[in-house]
Amino acid sequence: MYDQDMMFFGGMMVFLPWILFSIPLAFGNYFLAKRLDESPELWFILTIIPIINILFFYYLIYIILFFVIDHLKEAAAKSAEQ
Repeated sequence: MYDQDMMFFGGMMVFLPWILFSIPLAFGNYFLAKRLDESPELWFILTIIPIINILFFYYLIYIILFFVIDHLKEAAAKSAEQ
């Protein structure tokens, strides 16, 4: 019984720094989601969950990249019209 409890808490201690590091990033992603018209609560939760957040960060990189490219295309089209 004691060994199983130690394994559980030892496993939790591995993820604790990861979760603590993710909290400031989660707040940033919350406000970023508002600017991108996405669900801020969902982005906050997905940022905090260990292992899931790594996959979410890859998704986030591409969403931001596409957002920037779309805005650059719009700016180029507006400047070409003038």
